[in-house]
This record gives sequence, C-alpha cells and structure tokens, in this order.
Amino acid sequence: MTMSVVRKRLKVIGLLLCLMMLALWILSFMFGLRYVPASRSWAFVITFGRICIYDSLQSSPGWTCSPIFGVFKVFATEFTWAEVAQHLLGFGLPGKSYFLGGPIQTPIWLLVVAVGFPTALLWWRDRRPKAGFCQVCKYDLTGNISGTCPECGTAIEDATKTNDTDR
Repeated sequence: MTMSVVRKRLKVIGLLLCLMMLALWILSFMFGLRYVPASRSWAFVITFGRICIYDSLQSSPGWTCSPIFGVFKVFATEFTWAEVAQHLLGFGLPGKSYFLGGPIQTPIWLLVVAVGFPTALLWWRDRRPKAGFCQVCKYDLTGNISGTCPECGTAIEDATKTNDTDR
C-alpha cells in the first residue's frame, strides 16, 4: 500500500471517529450509558460529556441506558452559570461530588480534539494547489510555455496548459 492510500484511509477514519465522538458527546447529556461486568469490580460510565471508569459500582451487572433530563433542573436551581459551564466542558463541579467522581474520567471533547487535530492536518496537507501552479512544488506557472516547471522540472499537466491558453 502506498502512502497516499494510507493517508486517505487515515483521513476518512479520523473524520468518522470525530463525528461519532461528537454524536456520543451530545447524546451523553441526554442519556447515561453504564456497563458493569459480572464481577462488579469496576464500571464503565458515559454521561455528562465524560467517559468514566469507577473502581466499583453497586449496580446490577450488564449494560444500562437511562435518560438524565431531570438533572438539568438541578443545574438551573443550585449552580451558577460558571459551574454549569465548567461541568459541561468536563472539568467537574468543585465540591459537588454527587454527579460524577470516578478515579479515571476524561471529557469526550478532549478525545475529539486529540483525534481531530491530526485528521485536520492530514486534510490540510493533501489540499490541491490552484490551477496555474505546479502540482509538485506549487510554483506559479503563469506565462510558462516550455511544458516543464522551471523550479522542479516536473512536466506540466494539460489542465494547466488549457488554463493558460484561455486567458
């Protein structure tokens, strides 16, 4: 497999991962998803824009999905807007430990940024130069009639020649 094929696949995979994580982030404010194994020694929870792993959770084993709309009434009455914004960004509420408080937790948006930044760099790197420029070194070929790029020696494609003759 060539590097261009690998790069194309990485761009598509990165874009799909970012879109899925953004959807998960949005849905995590509407529904709480929890997995507890049969041993009940740990629990995996996705809620309030975070992914958490708890040491133990006293709950029935298996997957559970529950709506969490009622919690926003608590936000509206007990917290300032700064505390709510801090919580929605995934940094928790200081002194309010009854929402989330696992030993390992990370905001989902942080994962989106971690995957999205390299993906955006791949998309930016593969953008094509404008018509009238060399496809390899991006040298301006305006007025060039030799058929080769004077900068790198690459043969000029027909699309570039037709753009020059149209002027």
